[in-house]
Amino acid sequence: MRRLFLFLLVFLMLFLLLSQLFFPRVVALALEEAVRYNFPHAADVQVEVEAVPATKILLGKFDVINLYITEGSVGGLPVSRFQSRLKEVQIDWGELLQEKKLVLRYQQPSFTEIVLLASDVSRYLEQQLRGRFLKPEVRLGDDQVTLLGSVSIFSMPVELEIDGTLEISGAREIAFKPRNLRINRVELGNPFRENILAQTRFLISLEQIPFVSELEKIEVGQGKLIIKARS
Repeated sequence: MRRLFLFLLVFLMLFLLLSQLFFPRVVALALEEAVRYNFPHAADVQVEVEAVPATKILLGKFDVINLYITEGSVGGLPVSRFQSRLKEVQIDWGELLQEKKLVLRYQQPSFTEIVLLASDVSRYLEQQLRGRFLKPEVRLGDDQVTLLGSVSIFSMPVELEIDGTLEISGAREIAFKPRNLRINRVELGNPFRENILAQTRFLISLEQIPFVSELEKIEVGQGKLIIKARS
């Protein structure tokens, strides 16, 4: 009887050890496929999971899920890198297996970071400014944003160059605040200047971005925009 007890104890310990080593990775690979299905425009997806003991994953419970998406489109926004760290996560396996819907519910404050290149912002603005601003191009420097493109004035295309800043506006929007305007590289004064600047304001909306509930900080660097948010 004692030998049977020792055998069962050793077997249980080996099972827990092996499940802790291999089960999270197997589940992470399955979740990567689910993320690709739910975010079809993502170029590359990686998922890391943490759960102690690993067997609680069977109940859909995780201590941490790290999600990485690179070079894709998330919620209609072109992104260079998207990463979320979600804590105390619950997954409904039935919903995922039956409807292929990945719904993550998390109980602890979690965080998301999004990196946009200047080219990502330019692609986004092609849709946002369509009809009033032609061929938008965004240049990002240290806390400096420059919007280039052209508008039609009296049926003539005019090249514009607008300097401004990006600022958090509301819980999940970033607003471009124009300051200086040059037309064909010539500085303009009021009121003509203010009238054109009003037409070039735009918003970067993160309303459709998953795991973003409130923006905390934005950083404009050389050629990229870093967005940090609470999930």
